[in-house]
Formats: sequence, C-alpha cells, structure tokens
Amino acid sequence: MNDFRIYQQFAESIARQAGKMIKISCVEHHDIQFKSKYDFVTDVDERSQKIIQTAINKEYPEHQFFGEESADANDVDLDKTAKDFIWIVDPIDGTTNFIRQMPFFSVSIAMAYKHELVVGVVYNPMTDEMFSASKGTGAFVNGRVVHVSDVDNLDSTIVSLSMPAAAVEQRPYVCSCIEGASKSCLSIRILNSAAICMAHVAAGRMEAHYEEGIHIWDLAAGAVLIKEAGGEISDAKGNPITLNTTSVFASNKKIRPFVSTIFC
Repeated sequence: MNDFRIYQQFAESIARQAGKMIKISCVEHHDIQFKSKYDFVTDVDERSQKIIQTAINKEYPEHQFFGEESADANDVDLDKTAKDFIWIVDPIDGTTNFIRQMPFFSVSIAMAYKHELVVGVVYNPMTDEMFSASKGTGAFVNGRVVHVSDVDNLDSTIVSLSMPAAAVEQRPYVCSCIEGASKSCLSIRILNSAAICMAHVAAGRMEAHYEEGIHIWDLAAGAVLIKEAGGEISDAKGNPITLNTTSVFASNKKIRPFVSTIFC
C-alpha cells in the first residue's frame, strides 16, 4: 500500500508558498479578466498556479499537472487522460472573494493516484489554516486531528451552498434549496468557495455543503478531507466522485439522509 503522506507534506509546503504571495497581493491592484459574466481570473491566480506547477514539475517531473488556469482546463476528459499520478490544482478557490478582500478563499491542491483522489490540501492564507489529508491517515487542521460533526437533526444543522459562477442556469434551483433549508435548518452559509466550505464540513464546523456547476479542481482536495474526516461525499445525484464530476454533496453521515431531501 502506498504511503501518500510524503505527497501531503509536499502539497502543504507549496500551498504555503503560493499562499504567502497571495496574502501579500490581496490588497494590491489586480489585472482582472472575465471568463464569463460572473466568473473571473486575476494575475494572482496565474502567478499562484505558476508557483505550484513549477514546484511539482521540479519535484515530480513524471507526474501530470492539471490546474484551473491551464489553457485547456475546460476541454480535458480526465477520466480518460489522467496518468497514474495527477495533481489537480485551484490556485485561488474563491477568486471573487479574493478580489473583494473577503477572507474566504484558498489554495486547493489535490493528487489522484490511478484515478482515486488520495491527497487533499486546502490552505487559507488569510487565517493561516492548513486543512490537510491523505488516504488512510485522517484529516487535520494545522496538525490537529479533525472529524465531521455528529449532528443528527436538521434543527441543529448548518448547511452551505454556492451561487454558481459560470452555470448561471443553476441559480434558480440554488435559490429553491435556500428556501427549503431556511424552513428546517439552523442556518445557511453562502461563502462561494467549495474548497473552504468542504474543509469546514470536514472540521465539524458545518454539517453539509451542496454545489452545482463546479469543476474537479474546486472539489478534489475537499473530497479527500471529507472522506478522511469520516464524512460522505458524492455528486448532486448521489453518484461517486470521478475526475470529471461537476457537482458535490458533502456531509456528515448522520445528517445526510435528512439534508438530501432538501438538496437532491
């Protein structure tokens, strides 16, 4: 059996390198480009990806790299093209928050081995929180073991959703989910960073996160965190996560059947 901790530690190191640059750059003027009406990329996203990709290429030149800011990111079928080792990176998950200087964004780095997600790191440079996990070793926040919560009733449940950036057609359904959750859950969070939200579910701070219209780079690291923290994860329809998945439903095990009646 592979020991993936060495890759986890490496991912933590390069996430901190990129995060240091991002934190310094947060208050600067940014070169902002529009991917779509509500979806942005900045020069800092691109610089962060370059830091991460350069480090991976140097340390593991035989590994495949796949990042959100890669030129062909939206056209690649990873289920068909992924090598044995592939790094999946979102250099800034929550770019809109970053642009507005709201501290809900992160560096998200995951690694898959033979199509299975086995390493996940989500680093928030503004809070200096490192959420980290690798297959079979548990989930950690700054070195402290964490688990999903044991909440088992909707009255005590905090759920999170996101307003899709590119998939605008999904927004009315998200609004209907908000309405449903508002009638039965303790509270709702809309942070618009899948990686941050999934990390918080893994750490037991929220019970569930649901999101449509995203990409594997948004959810890959969080998926490892959720599994290793004792939670459950699938796409929006309950199917297993693959390298082409475009939606996510992450939760603790006890609350999942109840929350699924609202979201799925």
